[in-house]
Amino acid sequence: MARISQVMLLGAINRPPQIAKKNDQYIYAMVYVTVVRGNRKIGDKVKYMRSDNPILMTWDPDQIREIETWQVNDIVDVKGIVASRSILKSSFCTHCNTKNRYPGALVYVNPIFCKKRCHFESDEDCYKYLAERREVSNQCYVFGTLCRDPSRRKTGNGVVYTQYQIALNRKYRIKTDPPEVKSDYPWVKSYGENGVEDLKRLRIGSEVIIDGFLQTRNVNRHAVCGQECDEKGKPKFFPNGMPVMITDEDGEVIGCGESYDWPDRTMELVPYDNGTEYISGYYTDEELAAKKEDVRRQALIDAGLSADDDDEYYE
Repeated sequence: MARISQVMLLGAINRPPQIAKKNDQYIYAMVYVTVVRGNRKIGDKVKYMRSDNPILMTWDPDQIREIETWQVNDIVDVKGIVASRSILKSSFCTHCNTKNRYPGALVYVNPIFCKKRCHFESDEDCYKYLAERREVSNQCYVFGTLCRDPSRRKTGNGVVYTQYQIALNRKYRIKTDPPEVKSDYPWVKSYGENGVEDLKRLRIGSEVIIDGFLQTRNVNRHAVCGQECDEKGKPKFFPNGMPVMITDEDGEVIGCGESYDWPDRTMELVPYDNGTEYISGYYTDEELAAKKEDVRRQALIDAGLSADDDDEYYE
C-alpha cells in the first residue's frame, strides 16, 4: 500500500508549548498551532475564513529543542504527518466530582521539520499575516484505506455531511511508539456533493487520496459517572439497558451513576470540493446501477408484485 501522509502548516503559536523533561532529558513537546484554511470550497456553507488549532507533538530531541524556543505569536513552518495514538481521556462528574477515564484516541501532527519564521506583537497581526497566506496555512494530503463504512450525519445547524475512518500507513516511524504500530486512524468528514459521492461510492477497503486540510472542533461528550467502557471507549450496558458500573475491590460502585456532559476536542481531515480521489475498492457506476435495480426489485417483492408489474406499481 502507498504511504502518503503529508501535512504542511504555516501557523501562529497561541499558547506556550508544553515541554516534558525527566532528569534533564527531553521526553516530549506539545503545542497548539493556529492555522487558517484556504479559499477553496468544501460544501459546508461557511462563507467566512475560519481558523483551526491542530496539536503538534514530537518525541524527537532536535524538534523539542526548536519548539522550546517558541513563544506566543511566533509564526512557524511545519512539515509533518497525520498521526494518532490511543490515550485515556479524563473528565470530572459535575454531580460528585469523581474523575472518570475513558479509552480514546488523539489525532495530532508529528513534525518532520519545524522552524520559527517570525514574531508579531499581537494576535491581530498574526491573523492578518496568516490570512494573506491562507492557501498555504493548512494543507493535508494523504492516501488511506477505509476501515469503516461511511455514515451520513448532520451538524447542529443542519448541515449534512459524510463521515468515515481511514487507515494511513506510516512512512516515518515514531521512535517512542511500539514497533508493531505502523498505521494511524484519523476520521474524514466530507460535505456537499463530495460527501454525497463519498456516501454512495465508498465502503470498507476502499482506497482514497484526500486533498484537504485539518479541522479541529470542540465536542460535547455524554457520560454516566462510573460507567464501564470497552477498549474503544464505548459505554457498556446490560441486556436490560442498564449501564455496567465499575466497582472497587469490595464490590462498591465507583461514581454516583448520574449523567453529565464533558468537553472534548477532536481533529479530522476535510477534503476540498473534488478533493477525494477514488483509487480502488469503490462502487463503480455499473455496481451502483445494479444496487439500485436490486432495491427496485425488492420493493416490488415487498409489495407482492413481480418485476412485470413494475409500471402498475409505480402508477
